[in-house]
Amino acid sequence: MSLGVAAGLVVALAACSGINDPEAASSTSVADVSDERDVFAAHMKSCLAESGFAAEVTPDGGIQMRYPNDQEEAAAAAQQACLGSSPEYDPSLPLPSEAELAALFSSLLETKACLEAQGFEVSDPPTADAFAENPGMWHPYLSIPEDLPIEAWHELNAKCPQP
Repeated sequence: MSLGVAAGLVVALAACSGINDPEAASSTSVADVSDERDVFAAHMKSCLAESGFAAEVTPDGGIQMRYPNDQEEAAAAAQQACLGSSPEYDPSLPLPSEAELAALFSSLLETKACLEAQGFEVSDPPTADAFAENPGMWHPYLSIPEDLPIEAWHELNAKCPQP
């Protein structure tokens, strides 16, 4: 079994919320972003379930999936399909800039170091250039054992927050 963490969905959700849009930022409250995140997470959980993949919403608004290793491609396809069908997803919004991707990659490396300090073995990251080409290809939380109890998962997320 493998643990799928939809890291790319967090990036996509930031684009859905209009946070990177200076005009939207001035009129978007924390409550609005939280409401959008909740609606988005509920849509993703429901859509993934309809696709045959159990998913849970994490306290930070992310989506946690568990699936057999041989289902990795199908899980990724389901994530993409559900993302595309989300009412909050706007594909016309700009993709993250190189600077934003570099900042995300740097934050993921910090998370990797934190997870390793907690005693977890984390897979090696891609190069920064490879990550910039495909930001969803690596996330340090993908190395966390699938049988980690959910309480321990929440505690770990508090100690080593996901960017």
